[in-house]
Amino acid sequence: SMSPPFKLISAADEKVLRIFDAPYLFNKTANELTSANIRYSATMDNENFERKMQESSPIGGSISQPLTLMNKSVSLKEEEGDPSKFNPETFLSNKPLQTLTDIPYLSRKEPPQEHFLNNFALWPESQKMYGHAYEIQCLAVSHNFRFIASSAKSNRPKDSCIIIWDSRSLKEAGKLFGHQLSVTQMEFSHDDSMLLSVGRDRQWMLHGEYWGSGKIVQKRQEAHKRVIWACNWADDDKIFVTASREKKDSIKFWRRREEWEMESSIPEANNVSAIKFFPGTGGRMVLAGTEEGDFVVWARTNSSWNAICKLNPNLSHGAAIQKIVFNKRCSKKDQWLLASGSADRSVRIFTITLQ
Repeated sequence: SMSPPFKLISAADEKVLRIFDAPYLFNKTANELTSANIRYSATMDNENFERKMQESSPIGGSISQPLTLMNKSVSLKEEEGDPSKFNPETFLSNKPLQTLTDIPYLSRKEPPQEHFLNNFALWPESQKMYGHAYEIQCLAVSHNFRFIASSAKSNRPKDSCIIIWDSRSLKEAGKLFGHQLSVTQMEFSHDDSMLLSVGRDRQWMLHGEYWGSGKIVQKRQEAHKRVIWACNWADDDKIFVTASREKKDSIKFWRRREEWEMESSIPEANNVSAIKFFPGTGGRMVLAGTEEGDFVVWARTNSSWNAICKLNPNLSHGAAIQKIVFNKRCSKKDQWLLASGSADRSVRIFTITLQ
């Protein structure tokens, strides 16, 4: 999950959350290779920031340290012989770098090579956040980037809580209880008024006032017959979808009336492990990822849902799809750009075009 300015919040099969700061050289390289126009600082323009970088020591990169999990920040004015100064272009030279122009590949219009990425583009770790008793299961960030939600693997209610973190202070802002087993996925509504969570206990929960003691707006026990793997909000927050590993009715849609009630389901869908509404479709089209690694596009016509296409199996993943994310800024009418992550340890980027 990304949080500005230039921070990455990550979680893995461990008990801590890690905060990484985007290094200056990463941002500069991205600007050189793309039209991203990333700002190097939240407080000054790029020209003034680069001038300051020339005058001070940090270059905003890091090097991976042996026998530790933390990336160490590096600077322009390092001591002679620092391994981060190795430049194969000057044939086994470790001459100290005095200016930004000495850094190899920085101004080239081509992807940097591995030694540059390892020595200058690693994201330095700035902080760890502790709070869970077991390994992290999932992570979510609010759309205004103010709050972070995390949950851990658990087989009892006490440890199945969701911890809310304040992204400014990086301190705990609240805990949300209610699930009996591990929370498998969470998503903030687009207006950040509610947090939707689903879990292995086969229920979904809507949390309000999540920044304090929390308030359960509504919950639905036994919403599915098997573990619920995924959930997602439609663009207008008037409907959300849940997906499970059931053999039938694996996808269910919930709409708010007096309360949130099931509006429809897809009987033909089965073994769904990831789900996402297509942006800009008003909640009338979803992309489902299955435990077999396949993608299926479902569209609603009148009151029924139909599979309108399935991705070529040769392009699909080799194991369960665990996450789907659309790039809304690069998506156009009838064409969408997305990334997917899978249990096969791969991340793939697709463009889907519907005629």
